[in-house]
Amino acid sequence: MKLYEITQGIREVKEMASDPDIDPQAITDTLESLDLDMNEKLISIGVIYKEMSSDVDGISTEIDRLQASKKRLTTAQDKLKEYALNNMRLAEKTAVKDVRASITIKNNPASVVIADEAKFVEWAKINNTLLLTYYPTPEPKPNKSEIKIILASAQIEGVRLEVKERIDIK
Repeated sequence: MKLYEITQGIREVKEMASDPDIDPQAITDTLESLDLDMNEKLISIGVIYKEMSSDVDGISTEIDRLQASKKRLTTAQDKLKEYALNNMRLAEKTAVKDVRASITIKNNPASVVIADEAKFVEWAKINNTLLLTYYPTPEPKPNKSEIKIILASAQIEGVRLEVKERIDIK
């Protein structure tokens, strides 16, 4: 086997090892087809491994950079939405529409707010156990969907429904 054929075979092994769709047996077969003694094959594998380790490190660094960039952009988006919501409230506007963007203030579904959860759990154990859930832990927790149904027709001390606004930008 000529030197360029050996080099080409080693390059093939590296490309195959980087391709997730290649059957591992194909890599083994290619390695076995190389006309090299065992030490040379093992050293070639070591070189390929070290090059791949460098690639892995580079990819990890790029992932970290992209995640940090995503976090900055998401924070900027949140600040823009908050600014728009505050200014629309001040201007007493509920919607601004244009061909480039449509901005609307909408109400989120009502959510259950409990002033003192421990006190509520003790009250519910005595008065209405349907207002508690024991999933996913064995400790009782307020069952907010059941509480919401009850709050539609009755009041529970220390518990209220709260509707928050959000801004939709399309």
